[in-house]
Amino acid sequence: TLVLSHAPARTGSYFPTVWEFIFTLGLIAGAIYVFRLAAKYLPLFSDNKAGLPETVAKNNPVVVPA
Repeated sequence: TLVLSHAPARTGSYFPTVWEFIFTLGLIAGAIYVFRLAAKYLPLFSDNKAGLPETVAKNNPVVVPA
């Protein structure tokens, strides 16, 4: 049987197809989107009004214990 690590070398070169580029860009965009959502909605910063519209943040003051 032919072992994969002992396969003969292929001739020619490889270049990714358009679909492989689209898939890769989609994965990168998805990772950026998930990071953006995590940074916006998870309590990473002491300011608990981050991400709220300015009018809501000013009209609803909240005391945050230190």
